[in-house]
Amino acid sequence: MIAVRISPDQRLVVVSSPSYFARRGRPAHPRDLHDHDCVCLRRSNGAVNHWKFVENGKDLEIAVDGHVVTNDGAVLVDAAAEGIGLAYVFENMVSALVSEKRLVRVLHKYCPQIPGYFLYYPSRLNLAPKLEVLIDFLKKSDGLRPSGPRRTPR
Repeated sequence: MIAVRISPDQRLVVVSSPSYFARRGRPAHPRDLHDHDCVCLRRSNGAVNHWKFVENGKDLEIAVDGHVVTNDGAVLVDAAAEGIGLAYVFENMVSALVSEKRLVRVLHKYCPQIPGYFLYYPSRLNLAPKLEVLIDFLKKSDGLRPSGPRRTPR
């Protein structure tokens, strides 16, 4: 298989509004999330996403609860900005709101960075022309880290 990077690595963050933290305080550890309202993400299979963290190099997964459950990332961000609860989202989704101080990040040292997205395709000699055009476009796209195709283990 060949892999072509199509996005940079992503950092997950926990955010909410200053008004939420004024009312409820800030969690100091991921386990403190059990005492907070969290805006939950429902996956396409119906399950509610667990929030994943890293502590001392080990994975830590927390099942959170809250009054709002959505399958829309924009709703997660809006609910956090309105002070409804904490949201667990990609950093690039909230960086402007954090800069504007409408959202505040917490639990920085526990939030993981995850690999970006890759397009994987078989290492065949005869690729479909449409796929070749897409691959060339993705390799040349602005904003992506220059990391040409790489072979992945089988």
